[in-house]
Amino acid sequence: MEDEEWLDEIQKSVDASLAKWRRETPDANKVMSAYATYGYVMEMFATFTEITKRNNQDYRARMEALNHRISELEQGGVKFCGVHQRALAYRKGSAVTSDGSLWIALRDASEGEQPGKAPEAWQLAAKGARQ
Repeated sequence: MEDEEWLDEIQKSVDASLAKWRRETPDANKVMSAYATYGYVMEMFATFTEITKRNNQDYRARMEALNHRISELEQGGVKFCGVHQRALAYRKGSAVTSDGSLWIALRDASEGEQPGKAPEAWQLAAKGARQ
């Protein structure tokens, strides 16, 4: 919930409580009894607490989603896996050497998808010296 919506909801609650007080109090010029004042204040406080609880749950859910995304990003990146092995599958971001060059997996690469022969799976990062 946006801050403006949150404040609007609180204002509506206060307005509703004041309207109720005006309806139920025979003479608005009289000072409400301590008991009645306490009841209206507690009603507004309960509404405020409920609104705050919903708002906090929304922010907590957003924070959990962001923390999950950060964890995934931190686990990503380039990971050197040594010399390419045809019998192995590689995850996106894996770096391997093949024929003297360095290759990065653009996506999860299946067994048998070799650097230089599967351009949709591998990107040349550093070309090796010709021999």
